[in-house]
Amino acid sequence: AANGEKDVVYPFDEHHIVNPLQGPLAALIDENGTRTARLRVFDMGGYQQCSTRSFAVDGQVEVRPSRADRLLFSPNGDGVLDDVTLTYGADEAVTLDVDIHAAVAISIGGYEITGPVLRRLISQRQILAGEETVVWEGRGDGGNVLADGLYGIVFTHRDSCGNLQKTRVFVTIDNTPPAVAIAYPKTGDPLPMMVEVQGSVNDPHLQGYSIDFGIGAVPESWAVLAASARNDTDKVLATWNTYGLEGAHVLRVVASDRVGNQ
Repeated sequence: AANGEKDVVYPFDEHHIVNPLQGPLAALIDENGTRTARLRVFDMGGYQQCSTRSFAVDGQVEVRPSRADRLLFSPNGDGVLDDVTLTYGADEAVTLDVDIHAAVAISIGGYEITGPVLRRLISQRQILAGEETVVWEGRGDGGNVLADGLYGIVFTHRDSCGNLQKTRVFVTIDNTPPAVAIAYPKTGDPLPMMVEVQGSVNDPHLQGYSIDFGIGAVPESWAVLAASARNDTDKVLATWNTYGLEGAHVLRVVASDRVGNQ
């Protein structure tokens, strides 16, 4: 009886021989800790004999949650959020593999791994109980920075009893600056006193944008006309009052995303 709480009685077959063990000990799968089994044997005359034995069960890898210090990074070498630090660990000695795969978002709000291993970040590393870290700079096995998108990092832990446990962390690479455009006014357009600056700003991880103007062909300073933190497509981005202005001016839109692409 696992934990000494339940009796499991095996019936005699037609030759009065106990049937081979089938099934009930499956309750010990994925169990950890000390368990007690009791064997109770009885004959047709009602005599019985019992034997009890305690033993340790190791049916799980005792892993700690894997995590990343950021879920969005930009490995473009500009010194801003260029890599991600991954933390992993266990409460027992394990062998660890860490693999990078492409991933996709699924309809129920989660993510799933797709495709082969793009990078073997750690291979068969022996680690003791506790936590360690490794840095991923966004590159694949060939040394090139991987394309923008979602990636799944799979931590495979195996203990000395052969138990296997996998944990996953999902991160996104974004090396693409926001897409910006000024549709109106264009160079050479005659300007009214009140100019509605029209254009577009789009980025999946937009931090914000501003519409600025400067005096002269090469402005030394800029004045902000408007600012926003939302994506806008074919919209009026700002209203510019040109009253009293003369000569050449420059109009610009500056947009940044959350990982420093501008």
